[in-house]
Amino acid sequence: MELIQLIPHTPLEILQAAALLAGLVFMVLQVLQHRWMWYFNLATSAASLAVTLMSSLWASAALNAYFIVMSVIGIFSWKKLARKDGGKDRLRLVRPSSGMLVISILAAVVLCVGIWQVLLATQDASPFLDAVVLVLSALATWWLTRSYKEQWYVWIVADTIALAMYVSQGLWGMAALFFFYVISSVIGLVHWQKKGTYV
Repeated sequence: MELIQLIPHTPLEILQAAALLAGLVFMVLQVLQHRWMWYFNLATSAASLAVTLMSSLWASAALNAYFIVMSVIGIFSWKKLARKDGGKDRLRLVRPSSGMLVISILAAVVLCVGIWQVLLATQDASPFLDAVVLVLSALATWWLTRSYKEQWYVWIVADTIALAMYVSQGLWGMAALFFFYVISSVIGLVHWQKKGTYV
């Protein structure tokens, strides 16, 4: 009887399960820096978009739409990076400039405050956390398309905050996904530090 209760029944539960399964594959491929991660990110983002829309988490819904677009960009960006590196099968890292880091931090602070204020007026279920997750995840995804190792630090913070947000909303499938995202981000950081080569 208890096992039957674990099987997703409602559309919301089924979508969360789909996001979790595709997300787990995405995490493994992201740590290994395998180009197929972008295709699984598309699937994860599509299911998560539906979940967040159904749950009135408007910034997270926008974030998942952004993830879909960035996955397409990532596919082409990483193909270009592989050609530049001679197609060698290795972890290719790029150093962000100090200007990029400063601009990214300043933009993140301004956007968090601005989006939070907008979400307060839209009856968002968790306006502050939703805003922070949106901004940090968008930044981390952009840095991932550029193959910056530093994206893992941003992911650790963003995913931890997202985990707290989904727990507070009782979205346990999404919470489980982000629990694993936090773990994979730590593993990814260690793996990229050990195996990565700057190009």
